[in-house]
Amino acid sequence: MTYKQFLLQIKKGKIHPFYLFEGEENYLKKRALHKLRKKILPSQNQNFNFQPLNATQHTGQQILEAAYQLPFNSRWQLVIVEEAENLSLKDKEKILDYLKNPLDTTCIVFVGEKFDTGEKFYRFFKQKNKVVSFNPLSEKEAAVWIRRKIEKEGKTITDEAIFQLYERTGGDVSLIQNEIDKLISFTHPKTSIQESDILKLSGEVTQKNIFDFIQAFRQKDLSSTLHILHT
Repeated sequence: MTYKQFLLQIKKGKIHPFYLFEGEENYLKKRALHKLRKKILPSQNQNFNFQPLNATQHTGQQILEAAYQLPFNSRWQLVIVEEAENLSLKDKEKILDYLKNPLDTTCIVFVGEKFDTGEKFYRFFKQKNKVVSFNPLSEKEAAVWIRRKIEKEGKTITDEAIFQLYERTGGDVSLIQNEIDKLISFTHPKTSIQESDILKLSGEVTQKNIFDFIQAFRQKDLSSTLHILHT
């Protein structure tokens, strides 16, 4: 299941008692968990019904105890198990026994980067179609994502600017979001983001201007020197 398919399911209210999140795109994982939490937990009871755990700090027994708890004044409770790929085989066996007959009031999400796809634990989620993959965005996917983010801010962005963003961040969504946040402030009150805006923000234009200024100064080109000083 992709990130988009997962979001579509929870938007329709189709919540399952368990999921496994895999992949390296951690920003989208956090966004997905945020949307899931917002969807199933009433804001006034979130602290009572949300249990963040970590497989390196909590045993399988502790995870099961959390899963068996009943929600307080809510349809669901949400249990998140980070670094779930580090669960021991013994703990995975215990958890699998629970997952075969889970509480229908607990949604438990096992989050990790790279799981052993040959293990029973992973195969169980795969067979149930409850593995959600968060892989790095392709250039095309990133372009669509960037454009949507910019348009939500009431701005437009050129294809050249999108390419610059993708190249400079390597497609890392967290880095892209940080750059977008800076660009929105940097380009205000303009409504269109150009490639030159990204270059200016990164300091490349400034560095180029310094080089051009030195060259013009050495050549005693007063007109060019003054022009560079004012750009």
